[in-house]
Amino acid sequence: MRELLGLREIRPADRGRVGGKAAQLAKMARLGMPVPDGFVVTTAGFAKALRASGAWTQAERVQRAPSPSNVEGLRRELEGLEPWRSLRWRLVRSARALGSRVAVRSSAVDEDGAVRSFAVQHLT
Repeated sequence: MRELLGLREIRPADRGRVGGKAAQLAKMARLGMPVPDGFVVTTAGFAKALRASGAWTQAERVQRAPSPSNVEGLRRELEGLEPWRSLRWRLVRSARALGSRVAVRSSAVDEDGAVRSFAVQHLT
């Protein structure tokens, strides 16, 4: 599984791996609309980074029981680690290829559902 995908590489079937925003941007780019180039860390890339950092156990705890104390524990653990170590150079190289100005947006793959909303879940 690829850890990074360029917007121009994303296909409709990738939505579950890249999220709705990236899938829609990719669709607009395919339609010829003026979409700036970009890339996405896939769900596989994010999971690999969490495992490499040692934060995966805490992340699983949050998923099983999303209590404020579990979420706070994960936040503290991630702040003390470098969760992107396995992706760092690819991220830097990809960002440099985009040019001098780069915007970053953190997001969950499916932020909003019928029962819950996870907007502003991640800090950028």
